[in-house]
Amino acid sequence: MIRKDQSGFQLKLWFTRNEIPFDIKVLKSSSGKKVQQNEKIIKLESEYINQVFSLVFSPDILSAYKTQPIFRRRFFDRIFSMVDDSYMELLKKFKNAQSQKNALLKNKSKNEAELDAWNSVLSPIIFQITKKRAELIDKINSCWNERIKLSDVKLKYESIFNSFLEKNIEDIEVFLRGKKDREVQVGYMLYGNHRDDFTYISDGKDNHNYLSQGEYRKIFLNQIFAVNKFFISEKNFHPLILFDDALSELDKDNTEDLLRKVSEIDNQIFFTNVNPLANKVDKLSVYNVDGCSIIHL
Repeated sequence: MIRKDQSGFQLKLWFTRNEIPFDIKVLKSSSGKKVQQNEKIIKLESEYINQVFSLVFSPDILSAYKTQPIFRRRFFDRIFSMVDDSYMELLKKFKNAQSQKNALLKNKSKNEAELDAWNSVLSPIIFQITKKRAELIDKINSCWNERIKLSDVKLKYESIFNSFLEKNIEDIEVFLRGKKDREVQVGYMLYGNHRDDFTYISDGKDNHNYLSQGEYRKIFLNQIFAVNKFFISEKNFHPLILFDDALSELDKDNTEDLLRKVSEIDNQIFFTNVNPLANKVDKLSVYNVDGCSIIHL
């Protein structure tokens, strides 16, 4: 939060990870942003972003996840970057090559040599991103909580490049070259991992657009537990979890199922809820927010 009549702010975060203390400060002013980790100035986002990870549920996040493919890609890109150091670098390389190719296409360039050169650069990157996304989604699905009422629902990774995983990188390059005229016509890059999507399937059928709001909420909450289990298995680290208004639209059975699952994991968890949760979860500290006061009940 920025104070009135102030142009900047300061955030401080203290935590331990694998018994190692971390002190992170983010300073924002009119001159820019500065990040310090244990009093050392960090210049690259990638140097500190992987030190902090949390899983958050809120109605706004649920709405954005349900309706925006770009939000779904960002959701999983953040997770995959945390467990695979090379993944973030692949994304950077892809975005740089995409930017360069789009610059050519925007100007309606018909310089086939230049376009072919960028397609050659993009082909191995696309292959690697597609392969990693497919493998990591399979791992998350293996962590799926079967106790959810819609237990047959799984994640599905959708990419036109999935079929190329059993072929060669050169096949992707041939495919991209075959789409040059179409991309020159529209003036931007149509084919790449920026068009991938992550949806839900049930009994092998895509039902992403046919779920009710309550069903989608249950599945997304279950996805958070699956990602948490996946993250613990991959990094031996328990993320901070925040549930903001997670219980609305859940019936009694699903509410009890969620709270039971919360009591079974060792993460630090925050609930924000209109109705009190006292006596519903073991070892729960309850605070009441009244105006500007926070009272420990």
